[in-house]
Amino acid sequence: MLLALDVGNTNTVLGLYRLDDDSGGAAVAATLPGDDGAGSPKTTGRAEPKLAAHWRVTTHRAQTSDEYGVLFVNLFNMSGISVQQVKHIIISSVVPPVETTLRRVCEKYFHLQPLFVEPGIKTGMPVTHLQSGLYYGYIGLVDGILERMIGELGTPARVIATGGLARQISADSRYIAQIDDMLTLDGLRILFERNRAARPRSRGH
Repeated sequence: MLLALDVGNTNTVLGLYRLDDDSGGAAVAATLPGDDGAGSPKTTGRAEPKLAAHWRVTTHRAQTSDEYGVLFVNLFNMSGISVQQVKHIIISSVVPPVETTLRRVCEKYFHLQPLFVEPGIKTGMPVTHLQSGLYYGYIGLVDGILERMIGELGTPARVIATGGLARQISADSRYIAQIDDMLTLDGLRILFERNRAARPRSRGH
């Protein structure tokens, strides 16, 4: 069986899949995305894995490997599944502090080395598709906030951007009209001028 762990900031989801060599049944053809980066389909002789059981638990950053191990074993036992039935483990995580703990759980309780979803893993998707998603997703986030701010003002507004990535975002933004690399420094100067009179003089001057 394959144990899949999806570690999120709030919850960790566990899923147990029966692989084609678990049931002993006849294999069937399955069409899967290709690994050539173009997304072309390929046919395998393996049976489609079946989800045998799944659970959702709270993600605890401070929980020890033994606490996680006991929790997993108890969940398996309640479903009549033994940890010895798990032959493979794959983990995706957005909580780095938990990754080392789960690695120890896999080694101690399952006697397996887990496969982590990380740079270098084969996904069947070009690394550029992910970049496009991040890029346009962030532009959507920026424009969404700006749209609400402009709507709240009720009048047209001139949007000025600053920061290291401002020039990359502005090219496809619907609202950014100008880039000012010195905007933050000018803001600090203005704050200084507004507080200059009230600023106490240091001793010795």
